[in-house]
Amino acid sequence: MTLRGIAKLRLTLVFWLASTATGLVTGCSPLPCRWEDPACSSVNLFLLIRSLPGPYQDVVLAVNGGANRVLINQGNRTFTVGPDLEPSRVEPSLDVDLGDINGDGILDLYVANDGAQPVVHLGNGDGSFQDAASNVGTPSNNSTTVELADFNGDGNLDAVVANNGAAPEVYYPGQGTAIFGTSNAVDAGTTTAGEDLVVADFDRNGTLDIYSAHNGNDVYYSGNGNGTFQPGVALDVSNAAFGATAGDFNGDAILDVVIALDSAALFRIALSNGAGGFTFSDGPGTGFAQHDAVAGDFNDDGFLDVFLVGTGANPEMVYLGNGDGTFQLPLIADPATTQDCREAAVGYLDGDRHLDVFVGCTAGVPSLIYFGKGDGTFDPPVTTPISDSADGMALGDLNGW
Repeated sequence: MTLRGIAKLRLTLVFWLASTATGLVTGCSPLPCRWEDPACSSVNLFLLIRSLPGPYQDVVLAVNGGANRVLINQGNRTFTVGPDLEPSRVEPSLDVDLGDINGDGILDLYVANDGAQPVVHLGNGDGSFQDAASNVGTPSNNSTTVELADFNGDGNLDAVVANNGAAPEVYYPGQGTAIFGTSNAVDAGTTTAGEDLVVADFDRNGTLDIYSAHNGNDVYYSGNGNGTFQPGVALDVSNAAFGATAGDFNGDAILDVVIALDSAALFRIALSNGAGGFTFSDGPGTGFAQHDAVAGDFNDDGFLDVFLVGTGANPEMVYLGNGDGTFQLPLIADPATTQDCREAAVGYLDGDRHLDVFVGCTAGVPSLIYFGKGDGTFDPPVTTPISDSADGMALGDLNGW
């Protein structure tokens, strides 16, 4: 999950020109500007994350085997449980994304379901959502992740859904309502298991592209700017990729990718050449099973760092960036925490202006909230008041705190 996205998650990043004390910004006018918009994707991502909307973001969890859940931030490092979403649904939800789908200034929710149509819940602005609206098109096959972005330049958020199985990624054009247009395959010739999506203008041609982390070789799709994409280009990632995140990790004003591998391997660094090509290398240290990666400036030194979610008995790890595309040996986020987790999202969850990380866990254990100290370390994680199997998540201000 994507800064899955605007979040993988998944999280909408908004920044203001006045906040960019360093780094390159080109063409970002008028403001505000989403980080994945073509005119803004040359910006060093840490600046954008540092200028996220104020603290007290809420959380929506995609639950594998039950109602999707809402956690309302109380502003004191605690969360209360909001109304359940689709309490009678039997299909697992594997990811969610937040965005203003109908243009009313309130965050709405897109849900990727496993074996069923994706659905949209329009937000009410008070932490609750309206009943689900189903979407037309081919049902996704074992949907794993969703990203919202305007791929065709019409001002409406579109959706791209990845699938874990012999099915391509699917594109749903937005219509400014809860109902999206008929779906199309991103590339009908690519049918390996897609696990995570990263959206940005990687080739700097003014249109949004997709980096798809696959259980096998990753795939890059160059966007045409009209909701269609060039045929996928297989990339040389030899292990099972399960999560990815974008950022300018080497300071050249071009967005790169870090990939989490669900095997006893080192994470992968994909440095972009700005023309759709990537050079891969391994991260430092000893390999371990990871399932997701998020980026942020966790020690406030102006360089992007990476937070990796460990699976099984592996803890979460923090890799401080050197600003040149390399990373320092890892710090363990909390040595005492080794429960099985899957996804992460980065944001400001309390009032201290240090980046925090929300980690979704499985197997009936609570999810975790790591509150950052601003020096690359974190307080021992706070557990959530629910223990659902969280396979995806999105952060955003749902009630106008």
